[in-house]
Amino acid sequence: MPNVGGPAQAKRALLGSVTNSKLLYASPVWATVGIKTAKNRNEMARAQRTTAPRTIRAYRTVSADASSLLSCMLPADLLAHERARIKTRLEDVGEALTTSAIKKQEREISTSSWQSR
Repeated sequence: MPNVGGPAQAKRALLGSVTNSKLLYASPVWATVGIKTAKNRNEMARAQRTTAPRTIRAYRTVSADASSLLSCMLPADLLAHERARIKTRLEDVGEALTTSAIKKQEREISTSSWQSR
């Protein structure tokens, strides 16, 4: 996609969410094992590094951290762990919270761990 002109911001954000959906397919199942190796984390980060600058119409010289922050794309390994935590909490019978409340709490945990990086 060209940086000047091209699709609107909403369409660019849609492409970013498609990338995340492909990366995180069935992530609650493989998150605990698949993210342990640096190779897997780097492969997932590479796909996001390609998508994030295109989402915000930035040049390739913009750092990966800055582009992911500006495009509001959490790192894929954190998202995979978040989805795994959500799955385990939803399967927990004693949990009295709604699904949206659980997702909100887990997103806050993911955001705080992203900020601590």
